[in-house]
Amino acid sequence: MHEQEEDGLTAGSATPLRAHLPEGSRAFLTHFAILFAFWLVLSGLFDWFHLAAGFLSAAAVAALTYRLQILEPEPPGPRMHLARAPWPRLFLYLLWLLREVAKANIQVLRVVLHPRLPIDPVLVRFRAHLTSDLAKTILANSITLTPGTITVEVRGDEFLVHSLLGPEVTRDIARMQNQIARALPRIEGAVEPLVDAGS
Repeated sequence: MHEQEEDGLTAGSATPLRAHLPEGSRAFLTHFAILFAFWLVLSGLFDWFHLAAGFLSAAAVAALTYRLQILEPEPPGPRMHLARAPWPRLFLYLLWLLREVAKANIQVLRVVLHPRLPIDPVLVRFRAHLTSDLAKTILANSITLTPGTITVEVRGDEFLVHSLLGPEVTRDIARMQNQIARALPRIEGAVEPLVDAGS
C-alpha cells in the first residue's frame, strides 16, 4: 500500500505520478526535454562538455519560456497544454509540409531560371476557416516556409499573403488548411478560403 503511494499510485488507482505535478512543472519538463533533444540532434556531439552545455542551455531556456506552452482557452473548453497536443498527427503534417516545400522550391527555381521570368506578384487576402489560434499560427508559418509565399499580416481570421506566382496560390493554401485541420482533431475541416487578390 505505502509502496504504491510512493510510486505515485494509490490502491485501486492507476494514476501516473506526472498527473500530480503542477501544470507549470509539466510544462517546464516537456519544454526542457524537447529543447535538449533538439540540441543533441543538431550538435551530434556527446562528450561531457557539449552534453553539459546543452543541458544547461535547455534548462535556462525552458525556465524562461515554459509558460508559452500554456495556450489560452478557446471558449468553450479547458486550457490545452502542448504536452497533450496530437504529436503523431502533427509529425505527419510536417512530412506533408516538407514535401510541399520541396515542390515549391522546384517551381520557384523553374521560374527564376526561365528567360522571361514569368512571375506575377500579388497580395492575396483571405479568411481562414480554422478556429484555433494554434492552427492559425501553424498556417501562417507554413505559408511563410513555403517558397514563393510570405504571410504579411494576420488579423483574427483574415490573412494577407504575398504570392510571387499569382492568386492561384489560394488553392494550395486551402489544401494546407485541410491538412492542418486533420492534424488537429479539435478543429473542423477547412473549406476553400474567400479570396480578394490585388497587386
